[in-house]
Amino acid sequence: MDSQSQTTSLQRLQNVEKVILISKSVFVLKYLRKKLKSSVRVLELAGGVMDELANPTGLRKEVISNHCREFIQKIKARLIFCGASYCRGMI
Repeated sequence: MDSQSQTTSLQRLQNVEKVILISKSVFVLKYLRKKLKSSVRVLELAGGVMDELANPTGLRKEVISNHCREFIQKIKARLIFCGASYCRGMI
């Protein structure tokens, strides 16, 4: 194999490596965006419950109940996803 064909082969290999790296990066970024959205929603739900508890016109039990139900569902889904042994330190 001459040096020019080796260079071309090496360039092709480097291009393939770049494509793989970019694909992995895109996958990780999509995963992190999804997790961030979920975390933001959990915080929104907790804030909504606190707002309702501080409501000067009185509690709306249905709103609090709905927020708490969704909050628990999100937390349970997170526990199931990451596994009990991993999540012990996160809670």
